Amino acid sequence: MDQPLQKLEQLEQAIEETIADAIPPKGRWRIAARIVGWGLFIVYLLFAGAILALRYWILPKVAEYRSDAEQYASKVLGQRITIGAIDADWQGLRPELLLANVTVFDHDGRAALTLPAVEATLGWISAVIGSPRFYSLVFDRPRLEIRRDEGGRFYVAGIELHAEQAGDTGIARWVLSQREIIIRDASVSWDDKRRGAPLLELPEFNFVLRNGFLGHRFAFKAKPSAELASALDVRGDLDKLDVGDPGACVGQIYAELEYTDLVAWRRWVDYPFDIRSGKGGVRVWLNLRGKTSSELTADVALSKVAGRVAKDTPLLELDYLQGRLGASQREGKEFEVFGRKLTLRTGTGIVVPPADFRVHWAPSGGDMDADAIELAPLARLAEYLPFPQAARAHLAATDPRGSVRNLKADWTGDAEDPQHYGVRGSFARLAARAHDRIPGFAGLTGRFEASEKGGSVVLGSERVAIELPGVVAESPLQFDSLAAQISWKFTPDRFDLAFDTLSFANSDIAGTLFGRFAHGQGGAGVIDLTGNFFHADGRAVYRYVPLLPGPVVEYLKASIQGGHSNDVRLRLKGELAKFPFDDPDSGIFQIVAKVTDADFRYAEGWPRASGLSGDLIFEGKSMRIIASKGAVLDVQASSVRAGIPDLFHGDVRVGLEFRAEDKTSDFLRFIAESPVTKALDGMTESMIAAGPGRLALQLDIPIRNPETFKLAGEFQLIDNEIRTDSDAPPFSHLNGRLEFTESGITARALSARFLGGPATISVATRADGTIAVNAHGTASPAQIPRFWGSEALLRRLSGAAAWQGTLTGARGRPLTLIVQSQLTGVAADLPPPLGKTAAEPMPLRVERVVSPGPPRTDTIKVSLARSVDAVVQRRREGPAYEVSRGIISLNGPAVLPDREGLSVTGSLPYVDVDRWREVLGGGDGTGSPLSSALDLKIAVLDVGGRRLNDVALRAGTSGSVWIANVSAKELAGEIAWRPEGRGRIIAR
Repeated sequence: MDQPLQKLEQLEQAIEETIADAIPPKGRWRIAARIVGWGLFIVYLLFAGAILALRYWILPKVAEYRSDAEQYASKVLGQRITIGAIDADWQGLRPELLLANVTVFDHDGRAALTLPAVEATLGWISAVIGSPRFYSLVFDRPRLEIRRDEGGRFYVAGIELHAEQAGDTGIARWVLSQREIIIRDASVSWDDKRRGAPLLELPEFNFVLRNGFLGHRFAFKAKPSAELASALDVRGDLDKLDVGDPGACVGQIYAELEYTDLVAWRRWVDYPFDIRSGKGGVRVWLNLRGKTSSELTADVALSKVAGRVAKDTPLLELDYLQGRLGASQREGKEFEVFGRKLTLRTGTGIVVPPADFRVHWAPSGGDMDADAIELAPLARLAEYLPFPQAARAHLAATDPRGSVRNLKADWTGDAEDPQHYGVRGSFARLAARAHDRIPGFAGLTGRFEASEKGGSVVLGSERVAIELPGVVAESPLQFDSLAAQISWKFTPDRFDLAFDTLSFANSDIAGTLFGRFAHGQGGAGVIDLTGNFFHADGRAVYRYVPLLPGPVVEYLKASIQGGHSNDVRLRLKGELAKFPFDDPDSGIFQIVAKVTDADFRYAEGWPRASGLSGDLIFEGKSMRIIASKGAVLDVQASSVRAGIPDLFHGDVRVGLEFRAEDKTSDFLRFIAESPVTKALDGMTESMIAAGPGRLALQLDIPIRNPETFKLAGEFQLIDNEIRTDSDAPPFSHLNGRLEFTESGITARALSARFLGGPATISVATRADGTIAVNAHGTASPAQIPRFWGSEALLRRLSGAAAWQGTLTGARGRPLTLIVQSQLTGVAADLPPPLGKTAAEPMPLRVERVVSPGPPRTDTIKVSLARSVDAVVQRRREGPAYEVSRGIISLNGPAVLPDREGLSVTGSLPYVDVDRWREVLGGGDGTGSPLSSALDLKIAVLDVGGRRLNDVALRAGTSGSVWIANVSAKELAGEIAWRPEGRGRIIAR
């Protein structure tokens, strides 16, 4: 069997080779071309025959096929259809069917849709596939009714729309298989029985659908009533349309509505939120990418919009809303929303400038970007949005402001709790109020990056405000410039913040900071901060020291007046919960400033320390000033140390140590202008000093009650000259040391020269607060100034005498000076009763009592032996005293008269008037009389070379003339004495 088969195969191969050899290759090509040519000729003959058959045989008799056309159309639509008339024509080389009065009936047999005219142009493809395919299908002036009944069933032209079963897409496929379908001048109505809405009419409805190999394009226009909207324009270009699976469509749909009234449409449309008003236009683009994604973009231009986004939000009224909004959804749960140049303005004046944003969500994560976002209007809009109440309250409390640009963020996992995230962007004029221990700020400009591992921010800002309520005294702190590079890191149980560099400047302070801050699980955190400042104004120091109590702030504000520094160093290290580090081992808080020309008003009522140069130090809880140069009033200090041991707790007290060497007159001024003068009860007010001195002073003053100060000091007098009053004799070459406290003054063995002789002075304060000054020495009467008598008398005195004196005074009590001397050693070449020899004692006592006033007055009492007793009361007029009243009593006690003026009274055994005139220098008539009234009794009176006995003299003055009534054994009458020249007596 195998052998015959092999022979048959060999025969077949031989025949093929013979044919191949018989017909060369070029001949084979000619045979193929002839076969193709004859084939095309046969097709042409068949096509021409078909055209001739249609034109002359079929189309003229088309009316006879009306019933066939009705049956075919009824089968395609699934509804009974009748055709009133049918005619045929040619559209170019294509046959055209003209149908009239086409009626579609519903299931109840009622006419549901009437088509007055239908133009159907057949395509030649129909002959190939054996089914009608229209080149163009035109419906003219149809009326289409669409309705929904109370049960929610939809009807189109009376035909109920059922959910199509799988594969039941014949009508749709047939429509899409036609090249062109046109609906002209149609009328569409929508009747919604379920909503109970009025009938909606859409006249002038025009529709075009063109199908081809490259896709499907359609467009329609409708014109609602003017109260609803302007003309609606919709267009579409679908590259792919599967009627069995509409979700797989690919292409773009565009719709435009130049004007619409949002409220008017509420009768037929349910909005996602409560719309109360709104008008404007909208353009919409819908991009379909099958089941993988879709994108909706809308340009809106709305005005006078009012509505509520949620039930519990207030009514939001917008003057306008403009911009582009978009949303897209991709396969799965991935979607995106965006806005471009979106802007709005509310009726309350909130304006959101044009802004751009995009947010993309996916199950695995997402990303976003935004630009030109203004925070202030968005925060103010929060109350109108369905945010949690806590979020609204936080936004209202912090009031964020400023703009964010080039914001980009991405995350993986849930957006509310991402596994990983990254965000970066820039901001300008960023601001927020302080809230819930979070600092406030304003004017920040810079850029930032952040992730779940950490981040960084770079600031370059001008006109910045930092709000630190409860931390610094005056908040916010204002800065002209602020630049910083700050970074942070997160670990599971720790937060680390690094100030790589932070520089700032304003009129108060300028410098840099760097350091780190760490916060773990609990506590306020640990800080390590270093600062260097090249400019600081001492007047503002109270603004920058943190956590100061209010009274301390007010004290520093009032006390540090002036001063500046070009070298300030800050060191802060330790747990912030332990600030200001009472225990030095717990942390470091130190500010050291090299200050110049500082003014320190250490306590109210005390002279300020000015021109200070040295160190201002805040360390721990204390403050210190260490100055090597300065002045209090005009007293130049060699050392000034001031300090507050505890700024933060309890009764805050300021201490002052002051050392100076300067003029004693300046120290007296310091006493006069400080509370020390009260402690001394003004004892130094009338003192006049010349010469230097050294002061060492220590003060301890509570800032709440500065009047309860503690004072300790000493003053070294160096060869001074001091007068206790302007008309008192001076203590010259005064040397020694005074020690004083707030309650008194003490001195031991002060040495001086007084009235030409040596003197020793001691000062003590008694238990009752009385200050007692005891002095003794030797004085020469020739040195007594005019306060103690006429200069004419000084030429008659010689010698020296020992004396003792006391000066006592206390706060609120009179100041009393008593000087006593026996005048032993002093010779007086004077007429009786004042003449004496050097060996003869004549006890002298002078007492001066100065009242504390006002008005300030003094009373001087003088007694000389038993011959003279005088009382004089004076009042202070400017720098000097003037006699107001007084009396000199001779050989009798002196009683201060009630009337003003100086009186002389008493009795004398003998008076030689001519001798007294010689002692007193005769007079030239220019001096004032010694007294203004006389009442004397003189046993023997020699005057003008005459002697009178038992003289009674009562005299007074009239201008410069003495007028006296005289009675004596020898005469009685009136005597007038004119002291001009050598004097002249006129007697009657």
